[in-house]
Amino acid sequence: VPPKISAPVAPFTARGEGRIDAKNYQVRGHAVMEIAGVGQVFDRHEYQLVDENENRAVLVYGLKPDNKEWFLFTPLQPLEPMTPLQAAALRMGDTVNVDGYIAPVNELFKSTIRQMESYDTTNFNGGTAFYSFSAQTNSIYLLVRWNESGINFYRGKTLPANEVNAAFIPAVKN
Repeated sequence: VPPKISAPVAPFTARGEGRIDAKNYQVRGHAVMEIAGVGQVFDRHEYQLVDENENRAVLVYGLKPDNKEWFLFTPLQPLEPMTPLQAAALRMGDTVNVDGYIAPVNELFKSTIRQMESYDTTNFNGGTAFYSFSAQTNSIYLLVRWNESGINFYRGKTLPANEVNAAFIPAVKN
């Protein structure tokens, strides 16, 4: 088992509002997620966001260990979603079509909530685990997570650090 890489200090707290990707978001929660993949185990920060229309999003700090990039993931609702069983059968390099986004699977991993601050009762509790895969084509990232409760699909993209910092970190706003 490889040594686990801990997440850095949380970039900001699980409260506040800010504007990113041309939308106003409110932070509704923060989780430290343990990511266990082939040859690596690491923690990363994920923030649960909602916009002014109550649309959800997930803001991730560092998709990989020691990665300092921000990624914004918004939910997809595929017309013909794969089932958790179909997702579990995928292997590295398999091509997926999620709501018209076609990309090769580039990572298979398990995500486990290790710590959670939430101001929204619909979020999961600490210890909740998901099986996951990611796929990428050009600048679009796909993230699919499933467990016994169901399957979720997300489309993501990289955000500039200065945009996220200006939106959510009070010291940077001044």
